[in-house]
Amino acid sequence: MMLDSAPSSHQTLLKLLDLEEWIEKFYTFFARKKDFLIQGNYLAHKKIIDELEVIQIPPMPKIPHLDTQILHLKKFGTLHKEDIYYFLQIVGYFHRLKKHQHIISQPTLHQMLEKILIPESLLSLIDIFDDDKNFKEGIYKELDNLNRAISHTTKQIQSGLANLLSLSGLQEFLVDKQIHLINNTQTLLLKAGYTRVIKGSVLMRSQSGFFYLLPQNIQNLYQKQKDLEDEHSSQMYKICAELSEILRKHI
Repeated sequence: MMLDSAPSSHQTLLKLLDLEEWIEKFYTFFARKKDFLIQGNYLAHKKIIDELEVIQIPPMPKIPHLDTQILHLKKFGTLHKEDIYYFLQIVGYFHRLKKHQHIISQPTLHQMLEKILIPESLLSLIDIFDDDKNFKEGIYKELDNLNRAISHTTKQIQSGLANLLSLSGLQEFLVDKQIHLINNTQTLLLKAGYTRVIKGSVLMRSQSGFFYLLPQNIQNLYQKQKDLEDEHSSQMYKICAELSEILRKHI
């Protein structure tokens, strides 16, 4: 529960005042887990709260604490894609607030937001992710090509297995017409004697003595897919390193 993050003295006071349920609901408006008390000048905060009371602002994205990631940046580390996504969510949110027409009409809030200066190098990045925390298509063409190649290879594996299941010479050796997943690899379950019509690697024997076979042509496709995925990981790391370097300049 969010209330657990509040100091024990606050929790005791909330319990005495019977405000626990209300505070829990209040926490749903927060972007991340933190204490509900606002530090600083009470009167200045009240002016902003009064202005927020009469306008509608975009809901805040849910953001985890990023202190560890900032420390990682300071040590010249490379952030994961999801961490970069969260940083850019913060930048994008404040950029939208600064341009929000209802906020512009509120002097105190608008004046506060105008003090937040967002570098152009960060503004150019706020739309590179989709809602699933993946890079949008068209941003990094080499990554797009690898994604398409991986997807195509996956379809080739599925098509190749379907063709083998319908192969006339293999019918007498098929235990069933199911695809069996062994160690995250799709296989056929075959009876003894299959080697006369198909080559491949046996990944496991069943309790009944049948063979979970990874056909050779499918094995080749799996290797091709692995090579593509390795290249994809390398390309992703390169992109994340470049983006981390941009973020590092603005810690």
